[in-house]
Amino acid sequence: MRIVLVVHGFPPHECTGVETHVEALARALARRGLEIEVFSTRADPRAPDFALRSETREGFRLTWVVQNRVPTSAREHAERPGAVLAFGEYLDRVRPDLVHFHHVHKLGIGALEQAVQRGIASLYTAHDYFPACHRLILARPDLRRCESLGDARACARCDRAVAYLDGLGRWSDWQAGVLPANLDAAERSELARRLEQDDAPATREREALDRRRLAAFAGLDLLLAPTRFLREQLIAAGHARERIELCEYGIELAPLAELAAPRDGGEAPLRFGYLGGAHKHKGLQVLLEAYASLRLPAELHLHADSSDREHVAALRARAAQIGALWHGAYRAEQLPAILGSIDVLVVPSIWWENAPFVIREAFAAGRAVVASDVPALRESVQHEQDGLLVTPDDPRALADAMERLLAHPELAARLASGTRAPRSLDELCDELIARYQVLIARHARELPATLPPSVRGFAERALELERSTIDELAARASRGLQALARSLGCEAPAAQGATAAEPALERLRDARREIRWRIAQSDGGPELERLRTAHGEQSKALDATRAELERSRVDGERARAALQAANTELERRAAQNAALEGAQSAAQLALELEQRAHEQARSALQAAAAALAQASSERELLELSRARLQQELSDARARLQQGDERATRLEAELAQLAQGAAALQAHASWLEAEAAALAGHFGTGPQRLRNVEDFRAAHAAWQRIDAELRWRRAEMAALREEGGRLVRALVERSALGRRLRGWGAGA
Repeated sequence: MRIVLVVHGFPPHECTGVETHVEALARALARRGLEIEVFSTRADPRAPDFALRSETREGFRLTWVVQNRVPTSAREHAERPGAVLAFGEYLDRVRPDLVHFHHVHKLGIGALEQAVQRGIASLYTAHDYFPACHRLILARPDLRRCESLGDARACARCDRAVAYLDGLGRWSDWQAGVLPANLDAAERSELARRLEQDDAPATREREALDRRRLAAFAGLDLLLAPTRFLREQLIAAGHARERIELCEYGIELAPLAELAAPRDGGEAPLRFGYLGGAHKHKGLQVLLEAYASLRLPAELHLHADSSDREHVAALRARAAQIGALWHGAYRAEQLPAILGSIDVLVVPSIWWENAPFVIREAFAAGRAVVASDVPALRESVQHEQDGLLVTPDDPRALADAMERLLAHPELAARLASGTRAPRSLDELCDELIARYQVLIARHARELPATLPPSVRGFAERALELERSTIDELAARASRGLQALARSLGCEAPAAQGATAAEPALERLRDARREIRWRIAQSDGGPELERLRTAHGEQSKALDATRAELERSRVDGERARAALQAANTELERRAAQNAALEGAQSAAQLALELEQRAHEQARSALQAAAAALAQASSERELLELSRARLQQELSDARARLQQGDERATRLEAELAQLAQGAAALQAHASWLEAEAAALAGHFGTGPQRLRNVEDFRAAHAAWQRIDAELRWRRAEMAALREEGGRLVRALVERSALGRRLRGWGAGA
């Protein structure tokens, strides 16, 4: 995002609250990666009015518009045609995504219109009452607070009073008003008369200017207010409530977080301090009178300055007279040391003060605050909690509050401990960036959805170039010329000529701005003649500028002719190259498509072959498995048949063996009977011997039968296991199976 921050003054030339805040904000936003530009004003007697001068700062670029003339009427205060034109030229050159106005007091309300007319996202932070009061501070030139917001007649009276004070010519810069001591009795009387009587022409002019101001602000996307009171004042002045949002200030906390605690006044005198502008409405004169009346010892340190030199001189003289220490202006980097050197901050404003940055800085440093009791300050200082609020423009009331702190050290300590760190600058940046993104998106230009594709690329390129700054376009053109020159083997004199003519062009632009502003301020006749007469030397400078530009133009024409010839040749070659590249692209595309088709066909064939091979393998395996199963079944059937035959033989043999066993059993029984008879007679004849031999023969036969039975049993067990699971399944329920189980059980 490219963001422009606009403010009426900038350090080091102006260093009060708003200016130093915008400087800190620019650095912080730049650290976030945003492209930050700052536009401001300043006086510079070395340059003509409305000249633009730029310089690089820490992370951002600062551009000044020079304003040496002081406005002499209400219209000149409101409308600065020369400055507005210069700001418009600046916007055309920078082409920002968003403009964040912080003040246009010295630029004029036309600066707001310049951003709106270009369709740039824009918002305004109201640091004071300028959108509602052309005098910024809701105070009359006699420094009495205004109670007539939005009343064109009252505003016209202020205009007439300002014109009277300007006409006195007594002060170099009297700022927002004068004190009674600045005028004699007759002057005070005339000022009072102008502030009480109406003037119809002045009222009509003020009504027109106020309508113009209201309309200019209405064109912005958003207004931000740091306090609720300020927001309500803007609404009362005619601004739409829904377009004004609260946005609390943020400050850099880190430099102030480690300061030593303040004194409480118990052992050493309490140190009161003032930091800020020395303008009359800031109330320094009230603080000096309050300090002069203190009955207890204390110190007063004044870090202040103003362009109102006469008032500053009077303040310094009074400070020296009563023993207050005047330190003058200070830089932002000195702030921590200054806050560390005081114990209590005093804000004695006599105007409708808004939201001073210095109060937040004091709280971040742990310092209590004594401030004027005005509505907006009640939103910053909590009475009896982190500070004291006193009646504004009342030296006695302020002195009483200071003496109360001096007499009661525990009160100063309690108020200091009641302070809380305010919002940080980083938190403010987060909120602002989110707002920036929303507003920029609202203004973003989008190409029509119906745009033909053939021209969309060109339109996108044109939109990109439209968003580029003049500097970016110039740099791009310079790079293109340099690249072309290198390709042709020559230099690019046009770029050198443009660079050499830049100072002359700047002088010419300054002169044109001056002339345009003079014409806008008059009817273009007598004033223009006076301008010509008064600026003879400037005419000579313009003639010299024209001569220098003519020489630069001749050089540029020569270079342009050479570049045009080279460009023609390059275009012809580019056309040939484009045709060749088109044919090559078509051939390459066809080749790629053919290769892609071949690859897809090859992949399909490979996949089919793999599937076929896999199917063939699976079929062979199935065939082999089926043949194996058939063979195993045939083998099982043969073994089953053999087993049946063997079982039949075994059954016959077993039957015979059973018969033999029965005969042997009977013979054994007879032998036992005979043996018993023989034992009874103890006979030893031949018959006994024959019986013994028969017994031995029978026993041997029995042993042979037993061996045969054991062998048969083993053979049946082997047959039972030989067929495997399939055979066992087939014979398990058959007669052979039952016999096999019987043999197994008999084993």
